[in-house]
Amino acid sequence: MSKKKSCFVIMPISDNVDYPEGHFSRVYQHLIKPACEQANYEPLRADDVKKTNYIAIDVVRRIIESDMVICDLSSQNPNVLYELGIRQAFDKPVVLIKDSKTKRIFDIQGFRDFEYDETLRVDSVQEDIKKLTEIIYSTTKNEIEDVNSLVSLLSIKSASLGESKEISPESKLILNSLSEIEKRLSSMEDLAEMVQRPRFTVPPPPRETTKFYGIGFNETIPPPPPGLDIESNE
Repeated sequence: MSKKKSCFVIMPISDNVDYPEGHFSRVYQHLIKPACEQANYEPLRADDVKKTNYIAIDVVRRIIESDMVICDLSSQNPNVLYELGIRQAFDKPVVLIKDSKTKRIFDIQGFRDFEYDETLRVDSVQEDIKKLTEIIYSTTKNEIEDVNSLVSLLSIKSASLGESKEISPESKLILNSLSEIEKRLSSMEDLAEMVQRPRFTVPPPPRETTKFYGIGFNETIPPPPPGLDIESNE
């Protein structure tokens, strides 16, 4: 069996107010990932990168160096569009997808995209996996002839990577510190969200009342049932 090629997935990571919580994680797990694997690609998202150095460098490197990129334009996320621009600058193969509720973006509407059912229903998602797998196969086969970006469309020279430079120890320290700050901020945001969540509180038990029956005599009894009041004897 041949070794799987790499496929970096550009898509929204955080939740969006227009979608249910965890929606795009489900799109990745139940649609994009199965299609990639069936097309003999190893999928990877930005949040799958486990390295400790500055995450932006790792993401950009994956965008440029991966054999294939799938870009989900759903919700027209600005970060997604920025990362797509990086990939297109190097004129490398990319598969554009979006859900049926997202309008096409004017600047890239001339490029083919695959539209999937965002409900991820069992009957529709299986068909979408099959179609997306075929598109990945087709893009792989025709990556030399296909127009992947405005760079190739306008016959502009694509971007290229120069010689890699060794990062100084001071720069590594700064990048690692920024990464650590980012992790702590994320943890603080998660904690703040937990604190703000409504909590179920158990109401206190009803207080007992004291009724007096005659002079010098008293007895503590529970409160009467609703609608029934016991008058004290005086």
